Amino acid sequence: MAEIKLPEINLQRLGEEVASHPSVGLFVYAPTCGTCQLAKKVMGVMEGALPGINFFQINLNHYPEIAAEYGIMSIPALLLYKDGQFVESVYRFEVMELFEKVQERLP
Repeated sequence: MAEIKLPEINLQRLGEEVASHPSVGLFVYAPTCGTCQLAKKVMGVMEGALPGINFFQINLNHYPEIAAEYGIMSIPALLLYKDGQFVESVYRFEVMELFEKVQERLP
């Protein structure tokens, strides 16, 4: 699987990106999370397979308020935004299932 190349983002820039792009995916992770490291590989596949979606990543350790704001219950998580609005949080990172979910929610 491809290694993730998603740009690291902060909350201010996230707001700007969500407002200016029709489809955004935000990968929420922590550097010490082993499952997050595996999920980053899946995100590399998503980024390559879905070029119409702007994917970013954010380190939850630096922005813990994002967990409260979006009700993040575990990491890794993928937050989906469409037309400036939050759509859904995804927690399962099985490649085909995630691909279908993202494609369904962010066509």
